[in-house]
Parts: sequence; structure tokens; C-alpha cells
Amino acid sequence: MERAGIAKGFAVAVVIVIVVAGLASVFVASYLAKSASATSTSSASQAASATGPVGIVVSRTTVDKTNSDTSAGTTLYIYDVTLTGNSSSGQSVGPGLFILTGTSGASYNSSAVAVVSQVPATTLTSGQHASGEVGFLVPDSDQPSTLSYHDAALGVSESVADLPAPSRWVSSVSGVQATWPSNSDTANFFIGANLVNSTSDLYYSGGTIKVEVQITPYNDDDIIGVAVPDVRVTSVSVANPGFTVVSVSPSLPATITANNNTAVTNIVVTVAVPSSSVSAGTLSLSLSAT
Repeated sequence: MERAGIAKGFAVAVVIVIVVAGLASVFVASYLAKSASATSTSSASQAASATGPVGIVVSRTTVDKTNSDTSAGTTLYIYDVTLTGNSSSGQSVGPGLFILTGTSGASYNSSAVAVVSQVPATTLTSGQHASGEVGFLVPDSDQPSTLSYHDAALGVSESVADLPAPSRWVSSVSGVQATWPSNSDTANFFIGANLVNSTSDLYYSGGTIKVEVQITPYNDDDIIGVAVPDVRVTSVSVANPGFTVVSVSPSLPATITANNNTAVTNIVVTVAVPSSSVSAGTLSLSLSAT
């Protein structure tokens, strides 16, 4: 995802949609409108919804266990939510009105961490909508069960069960390195790597990370005094579990020439982000060469 992908190097961008079809003013700890209760109307494999003074649709669940957003033993669950106001009077909406209940019966307030693009604080009138994300830090010993929207002042209480199963995950990659066999031929070259177009260290599953591997001759035959062999790069793999190489440009095998050449040879490697939440730290690429 790339969030630089959400990404340094996901995307990683989390999108959770909240629509309030009634009148409301979204404020991080503000209030929704009129009292009523509602239950979910869909299965865990699809969007879940509730109907009342505020229409609620939960369309996606994202899971984040990266070190940047969670502490040890916790998981961040992020919900794409859409709210629609169904009342004739103005109502306030915002992430502070959401509560997540776990299977243990424990309740969790929304978390304002950087990866969550929270539903904005605004006032909605009838038929207007607000969209964003709500996130909750949940102990690994518990599991999400019900997402509720409460405004005690106005008597609003709506719940959405059968929340969508996780379909997107956040991973973090803070850097990259490239290695290849150590022998007399490769010893004539420098090898390095960097993340391409990286603006964040967070990435979403389904996205990719681009890495540029740079291979540069140490010197040529007028410095060494003798001609040195070319090196042929035959494959690239990634060592980090869950990450996979999906493309390499130029196509392999690629021949790197040292003699009378001081130019950098760039090999662009595209890596797929795993369908799990991984704190990879440094992404490790391994090149084979003959």
C-alpha cells in the first residue's frame, strides 16, 4: 500500500468512510443526533451497516501491528466508515463518539495515531455525509466484536456487529540493503540500494515497494593494471518473510561491465507487500551473480 506506498518507500493510505445521513457536526469528541438503536445488517465478508438517526456503513477493516503505531501485545484495527444523517435536526459527528467492544466484553476508545485518517469534525444536516477512519488499539488477547456509535447527551446508541474481516494490512520498512556473492569478480564492484519515491515507512498490503539497486565498478583496468571480468546478475530475491519480488528491470540476466567503465548500473526491483502486518525494519535483497 504504498503508503509511501501508505509508505516510506505504504503507502501504505488508510481509507475508512463515515457517512452521517442526518444533521450533525463532526467533532472529535462531539455529539450525534437523536436516540435510537440499530443492529448490523450484513455478514463479516462484506460491508456491515446499521440504520437509525445515523446510518452507519463499515466497509473495510485494516490491521496494523507495526512498531510505529502499536505497543507490544496490541493490534491497531482501522475501520473505513460511512455515516449518513437521518434526522431533521443538526447533529455532531466525530471519532470520539465511536467505541469498539471486544469479544471479552471490554470497550476501547478510538485512537488518534498518525496512520488513521480520522473522520472529520463537522456538522451534518439531513442527507449529508462524512467519511474517514476510526482506529482502536486492542490487546492481542482480545478480538473486535461490535463497533458502536454513542451520544449520551442526545440519546443516540447504534451498533454494528458482523464487522468485515480484515482485508488490508499495514507493514513498515525503514530501509533497504542489497548483497551478492563475495568472490574475486564481485569484489571489483560496489553494491548499494535505496527505496524509490519513499515518503513514509508504512505500506499497505496489495501495494508494492520499489527498490533501486546500484552497482558501480571500484575501478577499471587502467587503475587495476589488468582487465577484470564482467559480472552477470542472474536473480534477485528478498529475505524478509512475506515480501516477494514481482519484477526486475532491466530483465535478468544483466551484465555489469567494469573495464573502462565507471558508470552506475541501476537495477529496479519491485517488491510486493505481504498480506500480514510486518515490521520489516531493513528490507534485505539478495542478488545471485556469475
